[in-house]
Parts: sequence; structure tokens; C-alpha cells
Amino acid sequence: MSLVDQYKQLHQEGKFAGFSTLEHAEQIGNLVRETGSTSVLDYGCGKGLQYSRHAIHEPWGITRLQLYDPAVPGFTEAPEAADGVICCDVMEHIPSEEVPVVLGQVIGLARKFVFFVICTRASKKFLPDGRNCHLTIKPREWWGNVIDSQRGGSAVRIVTEFRDGL
Repeated sequence: MSLVDQYKQLHQEGKFAGFSTLEHAEQIGNLVRETGSTSVLDYGCGKGLQYSRHAIHEPWGITRLQLYDPAVPGFTEAPEAADGVICCDVMEHIPSEEVPVVLGQVIGLARKFVFFVICTRASKKFLPDGRNCHLTIKPREWWGNVIDSQRGGSAVRIVTEFRDGL
């Protein structure tokens, strides 16, 4: 079973509430206003309930919201560039050898800012194959170095918050 299929199964079983973005709504809204952004992409949005149920985006004043998650039906369409990209509690779910490529994709989709939240500890959840859901558990410095290596000459503002730092 592929990694995406395993995450699809966990989503179907209700293992991910998808509300981790809620606690950052004000900070994201500030980034939207500071950068003059009108469009936002949530890369790894889960079921998108933070928008459909909690409408966290309404105070941001954006005109276009795009949701992407390869493991959730309805949100699997390839994402398009946006002024801002939100990527909360996603990167640690990517195998470490794929992290640079995915980080490069996320940063490449942003015209003005990227907001990352990255957890640096093991998850309490496990994939159907028995692996911890957090496939890449690395310290803040490691993540910072990889993010810097993927930003290239981009002037995009990158904000990174960490959970449970190592």
C-alpha cells in the first residue's frame, strides 16, 4: 500500500481532525495583510474543516482559497500558485529523502509568503504499516537548513513555527 493510500485510510477512519491550522489563524491573517495577499493555498489541508466549519479564512479578506491534500477526496487536484501558502503539520509526514523536493514545491507555489508549522517529535498515531505517522523527526536546525536550501533566490517570506522542539 502506498504512503498516500495509507494516509487516505487514516483520513477515512477519522484519525486526523485537521484543525491544527486553527491556532495559527490570526498569525496567518497578519501575514496575508502584511504582504497584501489576495489568494491562499492550504497545502495539506486535511478535510478542510478549518474553512468549511470554522471559516478561519473569512477575516483574512482573501478572494481565492485553494485546498490541496493528496489523501482527501475533493482536494487532490494539483495545486496552483497563490500569494500565500499554508503548510501546517504536513512536512513531518513526508519521508526524509522526499522532504527537499516537497519543500521546493511548496515554496515554489508561493508568490509572497509560506507559513510552515513543523512538528519535531514522534506522533501518537501510526500508519497501517506500523511506522510512526511522523516519518521525518528532525531538530529545528535541520529543518531550517533544508528550507534555506530550497528557497533558492526566492524573495518569498518564509515563517516557520515548530511544535515540541528537539
